[in-house]
Amino acid sequence: MKTITAKLLLSVIAAICAIAPLRADTITWNTSSGDVNTAANWSPAQVPGASDVAHVQTGSASMSDDFSPYALWIASAADGNVADFTQTSGTLTVGASDGLVIGKNGYSYGRYFMKGGSLSIPGGQPLFGDYGYGLLRMTGGTVSSSASWPTLGHSVYESIIGSGIIDVRGGTFEQSDSGTSLCVGEHGFGLVSVGGNGVMRSRIPLWLGCYDNAVGRVVAKDGGLLEISGAYQGSSSGEKTALFSGGTLKPCGSTDVATGFFNGVATKIGAGGMTVDTAGKTMTLAAPLTDAVGNLVQSNLVHRWSFSSGSLADSVGSVAARTVGSGISTADDQITLPGGAHDSARVELGDGTVTVLPDSSDGLTLEMWATLHSKTLNYD
Repeated sequence: MKTITAKLLLSVIAAICAIAPLRADTITWNTSSGDVNTAANWSPAQVPGASDVAHVQTGSASMSDDFSPYALWIASAADGNVADFTQTSGTLTVGASDGLVIGKNGYSYGRYFMKGGSLSIPGGQPLFGDYGYGLLRMTGGTVSSSASWPTLGHSVYESIIGSGIIDVRGGTFEQSDSGTSLCVGEHGFGLVSVGGNGVMRSRIPLWLGCYDNAVGRVVAKDGGLLEISGAYQGSSSGEKTALFSGGTLKPCGSTDVATGFFNGVATKIGAGGMTVDTAGKTMTLAAPLTDAVGNLVQSNLVHRWSFSSGSLADSVGSVAARTVGSGISTADDQITLPGGAHDSARVELGDGTVTVLPDSSDGLTLEMWATLHSKTLNYD
């Protein structure tokens, strides 16, 4: 009996030793501003590693070199905390599947400013605004997420509403197809905004206003690219809107048919207009365009000029091009404009011209057919 007891005790001790390294320790930010890779800026005085949860509860933390904690929580632990995290370069890798939380607990404000570098988010549920306010603002860099359920505006408790925002003004946010949905407003408020030279690409659909009374909004403006596999409403109550004003909508995914875009979502076109790039797919916009005050620009063939027996015929718009000047010769598939002193020789294509440069001595040979695409659909 004693021998059996000893063996059992050794087994229990071995099991505890095997589990212990998996326990995540909490390392807390302890200064008003500084670099995350400086040990003295944390309590205890060590840079958070692969088995540590990095809590930036208050103050401003900056990152310019690689940083790989088990988890990163920004503005956490206590109501009313305000904390900023700014990344200019380097790679941030979060080890835990639910390891990124920005804005946790009532009235806390967490902001992640990404100006460069890269962020890698594994599977699970990263939270932007969990009972608090969480912002990821990108002006550069790359976010690569394989999360299964990224969530903006996670929770509501009494009068405290979780608010989460992903604002891509530059750089690229890329969500892989390994997840289920990108939840924009789960129980609270969620916003995805893309503009400038920013790219918001999600290979899983956006789910707007997931549960009762939740608010979900999507905005593509000022040159931003919204490339998504789909978007649809969650609960029938609450606000679900999409606004395009100078942005581009493009489908992504493995199938050639993209259906159900903005099903049940109030989709609006602002003064900046909207561009739809179908990427060669059959694409269905399931929502009517409402309250539109701008234009939807659609690529449409207006003119096609080609050479046929020396004629510059327009096979689509019936507005033939013409040559102006002397010393010009045409053949079945080309036109030659002389150089040197014949600087006024040109070909006029509708409202535009192709002109030989005055300092060109070798002339110019065009082998071409020219196509002009333009069409505007106006909405009142």
